This record gives sequence, C-alpha cells and structure tokens, in this order.
Amino acid sequence: MHIVALLGSPNVKSRSSALAEYLLGELAKRDVEVRTYSVESFDANNLLRADFQSDQVQSYLKDVAGAAGLIVSTPVYKASISGVLKTLLDLIPEGGLQHKSVLPVASGGSPAHMLAVDHALQPVFINLKAEKALPVVFSPDSQFEKTETGDYLIGDEILQRLGVALDRFIDGFEAHPEHPLSRDRSHSLLGETLAI
Repeated sequence: MHIVALLGSPNVKSRSSALAEYLLGELAKRDVEVRTYSVESFDANNLLRADFQSDQVQSYLKDVAGAAGLIVSTPVYKASISGVLKTLLDLIPEGGLQHKSVLPVASGGSPAHMLAVDHALQPVFINLKAEKALPVVFSPDSQFEKTETGDYLIGDEILQRLGVALDRFIDGFEAHPEHPLSRDRSHSLLGETLAI
C-alpha cells in the first residue's frame, strides 16, 4: 500500500514542491511508500489529450486506485490552483478517491489566496468522492527562505502546521478498518507521533 503525491508546480524547485517534499520525507521516516507524479512524469501529448490508452496515464491511474491517500501541492496562479494540478486531477475518474484521504498544500503571495485554493479544490475532491479532504495547509511566500542552491527552507510555523496536518492525514486511514493500510501498518503509522 502506498501514497500518491501530485506536484502541481512545473518547477521542481518551487515553494509548493518544498511543502510536499517535506511531507514525503516525514512519510518515508514512517516507512510509507510514496509514488510521486508531476508534469514531468508524462509525455505532454498524453497528459494534455488525456490519452487513457498511454502506459503513463494507465500507470498513474493504477497507482491512484491502489493508494491509501493523496498529497497534492500547488502554487497559486491568478487566484487559483495550477493548471498542471487540475490536469492531473481531471484524469482521475469520478469517484476515484473513494475511501481515500487527501492532504492539500499550497503556497502563494498572500494568505488571501488560501480561500481561493480551498474553493478550487474541495469541489473536485467531493466529485472524486474523497473520504476525508483536509483543509489546505497554505504558506505565504514570506514563510520561505531561498538557499544559494535554489531550494526553499520552510519557516517553523508552517512546519508545525504541516506536522499536525500529516498526523490527521495518517489518522484518516484508521477511519476505514477494511483498508489494507490500516490493517497492515496500524502499529507503525499510528503510534505516539499522532498525539495532537
């Protein structure tokens, strides 16, 4: 069993990708397998034409179907989520997130963008029948520090919020005792770290 991460930024070294990468690192510490998808995971024609016959799209949809949950990250562009993320979500069939938890994270110029992201994403998650879609963890650009290598360091306040959200995300797997992840990994995933 695994988690799927969708990176909505076309730039690998972006603030929103840094948020997702932090969460993925924390999941790795808990021995959770993560399969990551971004625009670079697909041939542009297969992605933009929604070519469901392509091996890339079929592999992606198979990973989503078998996932315990999704982490989605997006920058805010023109007061909405990135087109890349919307394209990745549009490939998932209606009801394709049933029995799954979703943790969205986003970055943008100001906290005012947070509601725009929630309004853009929550209807999509409802349509896809996500069992538990957590509120977006939004970080304004001022909470990042850019390093000389072009990477982004996340501020302590945001790290704390990410930690709480990740605990709730993992806790969402417990809501479905029939889910293989809750049976097979309950002791390793749901230990003392989940005390909120």
